[in-house]
Amino acid sequence: LQPEGYGSVERFLRARRGRSRPALNSAAEALKRALREDTKMKDQGVDVEITSREKGMYSLWRKLQRTPKYGGSLDNVKDIIAMRVVLDTNRLPHEDNLDLEARRSDLCYHALCLAHTLPGWVQGGKDCLKDYIKHPKPNGYRSLHAILIKQDAPEVTLEVQIRTRQMHGVAECGMAAHWDYKGQQGGEQESPGLRDRRVAWLASLEAKSREHGADPIRFVQEVLREELGTRCFVFLRNGRILNLSRGCTVLDAAFSISTEVGMHMVHPEVNGGKVSPSYKLQNGDSINIITSPDVFPDWEWLDHAFLRSTKNSLLNYFWQQRRDKENRASLRGIAGGAATFATGMAATVSVLHGLDALEDLSLYNMG
Repeated sequence: LQPEGYGSVERFLRARRGRSRPALNSAAEALKRALREDTKMKDQGVDVEITSREKGMYSLWRKLQRTPKYGGSLDNVKDIIAMRVVLDTNRLPHEDNLDLEARRSDLCYHALCLAHTLPGWVQGGKDCLKDYIKHPKPNGYRSLHAILIKQDAPEVTLEVQIRTRQMHGVAECGMAAHWDYKGQQGGEQESPGLRDRRVAWLASLEAKSREHGADPIRFVQEVLREELGTRCFVFLRNGRILNLSRGCTVLDAAFSISTEVGMHMVHPEVNGGKVSPSYKLQNGDSINIITSPDVFPDWEWLDHAFLRSTKNSLLNYFWQQRRDKENRASLRGIAGGAATFATGMAATVSVLHGLDALEDLSLYNMG
């Protein structure tokens, strides 16, 4: 359908393939060997899977058409060849979910360090690293992407993607894969019947799809109206998804993360920009809450709260603040009364001492 575009991409790949394919194969073998011989990887029992690929001709052509920064030239595309590293490791004894996730992420960064030491390759310079582990995409995608340049052939660039098995499942199959993967991990706590309810919900979507036949637009509209119409799904920077009621503000999201986060919110960020606490969340928003231990709620926050739980947390805080203030006032009153009483007692004692002195003087004169 696009013979000129096809010919241009095909000629470019054919001219580069003689150098790029051997470079890709040798890099994959070198990294596989480095990862398998690494002490940290061996000590933690990490299984390593490495795959490599050359980007498809249609994908390259579409990239040039849709991305102005490439200027229509494949010389500016840095991920024509790539290899993907998937790390898999089991839970350690007494390791909770947060510690397991942190350890797996740390292994990804360790693998990145090893990739940067590959012989014959150097880092790709500006914008050579994209950290989607620390800053996930709105759809939950998490991975490390690094660009390497062949030292003796600078025109050959290589993208290295590094992720955990769990991250890979989400990347390949979406968040449903995340559910399934978590359910298979030893030690994961899942309430009885939760997996069955998840499967039943997906089955209901399949039945709805058959009901609407070949009309995908109607199917999507029906799902949005019936299944998701009352919910709002937003992403945190660590990839966690918050399932909130439709109409929630970013202040509600802060308290949904934890009461501590909500109480000490300095300002919220949505999709990379600073917003008001009253910002009404939309499906797919990516949020980040900036906090400080020196910041506390204002009364106006009640106007920004949509959820009853958020309002209750704020009211409890304000009630406690008022009670503490009244207690301090009472203590000051008691302390003031005590001081007045002490002053009065001191004056009385002074008078009595004076009378005793006069009495002693009178007796002396009489003598």
